[in-house]
This record gives sequence, structure tokens and C-alpha cells, in this order.
Amino acid sequence: MILIKILKILKKNILKLKANNIIHCYKLISNEYNLNKIKNLNGWSQKSISNYIHNPKYISLGYFQKKKLCAFIISNYIKINDIFENEILLICVEKKFRRKGIGTALISYIINQKKYFNLSSIYLEFSAKNRKAKSFYENCGFKYISLRKKYYTLNNNKKEDALLYKLEKRT
Repeated sequence: MILIKILKILKKNILKLKANNIIHCYKLISNEYNLNKIKNLNGWSQKSISNYIHNPKYISLGYFQKKKLCAFIISNYIKINDIFENEILLICVEKKFRRKGIGTALISYIINQKKYFNLSSIYLEFSAKNRKAKSFYENCGFKYISLRKKYYTLNNNKKEDALLYKLEKRT
């Protein structure tokens, strides 16, 4: 019950990302160690963020505190036979704002979008070495479904595996 109240309070600070948020999103990504070690930030650039924010096929949301962007999520909805699936492409929470329910609120917001009521599954992938992400996603209800061998190329040109996780629709 307490978690539900906290999530409701946090959701009031979630807004659609706009063009003036692009540089702030990029700064959050650039400061994130787990992305920073991946070659070319795994393709995340100001241009790619701009493309996602301006493309209506993607959901780009930010968590703001006193008008400052503290976290964001970018995801993609796919409709197949009146059933929606979602892939979370990136979720990033500034380090000092972690463990406050913000990431959970962003994921919860995606799940509960009324126009996507028939959402069946949400997918995401992350580095197999990122134990904090693994714990966070499992606490959100995601389950392991497969391993992507040598998925990421690191700055030293070594390869790193990715874990693919899935969240089923809650009934």
C-alpha cells in the first residue's frame, strides 16, 4: 500500500520528453558507467535520442524534480493482432536519485498507459555483468528468457554478453 502511494506521487513528475531535454538525456547516459564502457555508448547519441523523442512510435518519458531531468525511459510499442508488446530500449536514472522508486515509477507508467491496455509483454536487455540492473528488473517482476552471447562491444573491443528479460502482463 505504501509503495502504491509513493508511485502515485512519483508519477506526477513524469512528463513526455521534449527537444530541450535531449542534451540532458545524453549527459545522463554519458555519466552512466555501464553504458560508458560500451563502445560508442552502444549507439546512443544526441541525434538518436532526438529521433526517438520526435518519433510517435516511441514513448520517451522523463522524471523531473524541480524542473530538472533526473531520469528517463525510452521504449517502443509493437502491435501484433490487437496485442501490444513493448521493448524498453533504455532507462537511465541519475546516480543520486537511485533507490527512490523513480525507475520503478517509469516502468509502471509504461505498463499502465491506458491506450496500451492490451499490453501482453515488455522486453528489455542489459549487460550480463550489471548485477544492479539484474536485481532491479527482477524486483520489478521481469524474468530471464535468454542470453545474447557477445552482444555488446566494449571500448577495449572485448565482447560482453547481454541478458534478455521479459515481463508478462499482470492479470
